[in-house]
Amino acid sequence: MVVRNQELLTTRRAALIGGVVSIGVFGMPRTRSAQAGLPTSAAFSIIRDGNRIGSGSVTFEHLGVDLKVRMSMDAKVEFGFIELFRYRHEAEETWREGRLIGVEAYTDDNGEERWVTGRAKGDVLQIEGPKGRIEAPGTILPNSYWHPDTVLQSQLLDVSKGRLRSITVARLELESLLVGGYSIAATRYEISGDLKVRLWYDAEGAWLRSTLHKKGSDIDIVLDAPPALAAAELAPALAGRMATKAQTRVVAAASESN
Repeated sequence: MVVRNQELLTTRRAALIGGVVSIGVFGMPRTRSAQAGLPTSAAFSIIRDGNRIGSGSVTFEHLGVDLKVRMSMDAKVEFGFIELFRYRHEAEETWREGRLIGVEAYTDDNGEERWVTGRAKGDVLQIEGPKGRIEAPGTILPNSYWHPDTVLQSQLLDVSKGRLRSITVARLELESLLVGGYSIAATRYEISGDLKVRLWYDAEGAWLRSTLHKKGSDIDIVLDAPPALAAAELAPALAGRMATKAQTRVVAAASESN
């Protein structure tokens, strides 16, 4: 059964606002805490047609009241000694009280270089990109996909191009996903519209995998090991706010049905 994003309600959100989770997938202890100020990194592989073509990492670090999220990706496709395609992406997001207040990104898309910066100003996020300046809502989420509330959005910020993307999200079935040799129960989501990507999150809201279509092939971005942190440890304020909105929708729907 397919459930559209406006109907994605409270089941997973309730788990996110219940506090910091200390036990990981299948009882594995979470050995680091983002709240303690220690950087926590997750490595991932980039796979095309079953072949590993690159790697990347995402790092979370609390600095005072801010959460810094740094993402790095590097991939290339070769034929013998000939490089057919190269992609590099570096980005840093700054979050405060559950809101994205800053972003800096550099992308080399097969020789086409792009720089994007964003700064919060009042109730908006001002973005400077290749196409000039735009203003995004202050509640916007980037298309880095690590945040579990990505699947509640109707619009995302494309940090590699500095543009807003309208999306529709469908929640699909629960699957068993292999991550770092462990089988993990994961919910799959399908994003359509201006962005087309499949996403998988575990029961605690941690991102596990993305699949996008580029240059005629499916590109899989998969964690190399089970996540060390639950999503609630990374952005509890925003997760809680979205959960409250979802609960409000449930109450309103129940009232209307009565």
